Amino acid sequence: MKIVVRQDGERREIEAAAGATLLEALRSAGALIEAPCGGNGTCKKCRVLVRDDTGVSYRLACQTPVCADMEVTLQKNRAMEVSTAGAGRRWEPDAGAGYGVAVDVGTTTAVCRLYNRVTGALLASAGNSNAQIVFGADVITRIKAADEGHLEEMRSLIADEVESLVTTLCQRAGVRRADVGEIVLAGNTTMEHIAAGLDPHGIGVAPFSPVTLFGKREPFLGGSAYFAPCVAGYVGGDITCGLLAVDMLAERDPVLFMDLGTNGEMALGDVSGIVSCATAAGPVFEGSNVRFGMPAYLGAISGVRYEDGLMRLQVIGGEDPVGICGTGLIDAVALLLDVGVVDETGRMLGADEVAIADEGAQEGAGVPSDGSCPRALADRIFELDGRPAFRLAGDIAVTQEDVRNLQLAKAAVAGGIETLLARRGIGAGDVAKLQIAGGFGQFLDMRNAARVGLFPTALLDRATSVGNTSIEGASAVLLSAAARAELRRIVERCSYIELSGDPTFDECYLDAMEFE
Repeated sequence: MKIVVRQDGERREIEAAAGATLLEALRSAGALIEAPCGGNGTCKKCRVLVRDDTGVSYRLACQTPVCADMEVTLQKNRAMEVSTAGAGRRWEPDAGAGYGVAVDVGTTTAVCRLYNRVTGALLASAGNSNAQIVFGADVITRIKAADEGHLEEMRSLIADEVESLVTTLCQRAGVRRADVGEIVLAGNTTMEHIAAGLDPHGIGVAPFSPVTLFGKREPFLGGSAYFAPCVAGYVGGDITCGLLAVDMLAERDPVLFMDLGTNGEMALGDVSGIVSCATAAGPVFEGSNVRFGMPAYLGAISGVRYEDGLMRLQVIGGEDPVGICGTGLIDAVALLLDVGVVDETGRMLGADEVAIADEGAQEGAGVPSDGSCPRALADRIFELDGRPAFRLAGDIAVTQEDVRNLQLAKAAVAGGIETLLARRGIGAGDVAKLQIAGGFGQFLDMRNAARVGLFPTALLDRATSVGNTSIEGASAVLLSAAARAELRRIVERCSYIELSGDPTFDECYLDAMEFE
């Protein structure tokens, strides 16, 4: 049957199979619609306006069967803030001639860079959202989608997205697409499996065994590409390329490297070697499992401050806020902890429970030093679904469930850090640098991250954002044979701790659940 889809002022008809859900029909037609939960009806992100013979109403696309004469209105497409640059060692080009492309395939985004491989010159770069998000926000939901027969669809989605980016880069740089030779691709182990058309099922079940750890050529875009080597099912080529970019094996003192996106991968190392792990932090840092959460699209609240008696919101693109992304949530919870709206257990207090600051302490000031709550902030507490919530702007609020989900995520990350430190037999004070990679790290307020317990406070003055180190490392491998050799050495010198069932991690995870 045919259904009508309206979006951004355009109207088109798509074919839909009888018995299919609206989400399935929209996926098949190539419509970009968020479904972080993978279509289970729990995240509520696939809400669309539907008109049929029962009337007009908002419904969840994943729970709505298609029917004849149905019309669907989708939300406006929003651009995503994509990190296309990062810190990294510069390698002299020695790998070949012509033009080449470095690719970073993240769970949420895809980034491409076009290079002259002779001179090493970066000609153009671009990024976009990973269209696979219609099958879920994290690798577990993508693996589940592959199990349900959608592997080829997801492979095609990322291949089409990368091809579109490469074509755009060639047009910008005045390079013929046919003259692009080598391609180097980095991503987490699941994303590399899907890009190569390999079944990721084994990564999703114990003992979490991938089909391959790559470090070789795989079919891609009608030819082949070099897929960056992985360490384990949950420490992939994006991390090994990141470790190459920050040149970890050249460090004389221990360095802690973290990439906090839809997964929480981290590594601790120096010249003596590297130990790594991955935490099941969930997609909170990408705005999923958050009531009004969203990825780093235009309109996402990415920062929250209370200054001069006013709530100040940083919104991506300077637009009116439409939701909150992971860094904004961390800022908001840190603020609520500082003013006593959230206690150390993570419980959000009602408006009648918080201690209101004296009037004298509120005039033209920021957060009171005694942990009391300015009246202007207390007035933002209201009840939502029978529980306290804190209003940020309009109907956008931080809920009790949001705080709980952040607790789970930050405890997993903090537990992973402590496990790595214990394996090396050192404390947080022995770590010379904390490097946080990825787009999430670029927006992250380090003080607030330490305040909620994402990493030890002892590391606050050593914490820096290093940006998209995955694309930096992939670029180095594209240009330099020496860098490719160093990448292989990193994999050889990097051990892996499986945290599930690890007694040290279990203990540290529980200890990190509460807020300081």
